[in-house]
Amino acid sequence: MLNHVTHGDERILAGMFLLWGVAATGGNLWAGRLVDKFRSRHIINAMLCVAAVNFCALPWTSGHTLSAALALTVRGICGSGLIVPQQHRLVQLSPHVAPLLVALNNTATYIGLACSGLLGGAVLQSIGGRYLSVVAAALIGFAWVLSEAAYRRIEQPGMAPHAAASRRTGTA
Repeated sequence: MLNHVTHGDERILAGMFLLWGVAATGGNLWAGRLVDKFRSRHIINAMLCVAAVNFCALPWTSGHTLSAALALTVRGICGSGLIVPQQHRLVQLSPHVAPLLVALNNTATYIGLACSGLLGGAVLQSIGGRYLSVVAAALIGFAWVLSEAAYRRIEQPGMAPHAAASRRTGTA
């Protein structure tokens, strides 16, 4: 994807990955501040929407150094920033088993990352690399559908006593 920008120079690629990593760290920290002010659902929806648009635009933004750097920055912020509101949502649901829920969420995240390489390889073999990011955007859309389904399930009466009680009392 970044071949047009790096021209095979590993130093440029390393710099782009460094930028991505710094943005990911910043996104994680920023999301921590956001969950203190906004509902996790809104943060998740916003980040998924921005990430999907970013991935859809990647066939065009990856052609120039500055736009590729911006796309990687957005990818880092949204990708790592999503973890915080997900975990916040889980801890709100069942604070008494929060360590287990966070561990399971991290496990699911790493399983997803491992599977993404396999799926990405299959997509590369079948349709090539030009529109790999569009497939990724479709998967982000699927993640949004699952997130909304989870939200609707959580909001059903009797499904989330801890979360509902914390919203009524203003604690979280």
